[in-house]
Amino acid sequence: NDPILQPLLPTYLARLAESVLTIHSLRQNKNIPELQALLHQLKGSGKAYGFDPISSLAALAEDELLTTHSLQSAAPPLDTLLTYIQNIENFPG
Repeated sequence: NDPILQPLLPTYLARLAESVLTIHSLRQNKNIPELQALLHQLKGSGKAYGFDPISSLAALAEDELLTTHSLQSAAPPLDTLLTYIQNIENFPG
């Protein structure tokens, strides 16, 4: 609800929609390094735009990938992250 960020939210939400598609593609292709990098970006941007759950969930998924290198073990936080993003009001997806 930061008035300074309000004009930037549509662009951020559009980028989130692209990130959702990219996450699905990276998971399908089992590209763990690129998925880790994207989750790291989401971890930072979520907090910057006032979406703390995005940061928390991205951090959980990233940490799981870093420690286990397993898409299966990262699936719960990753799936929760995707559901959260897709349920954001005005999400373009």
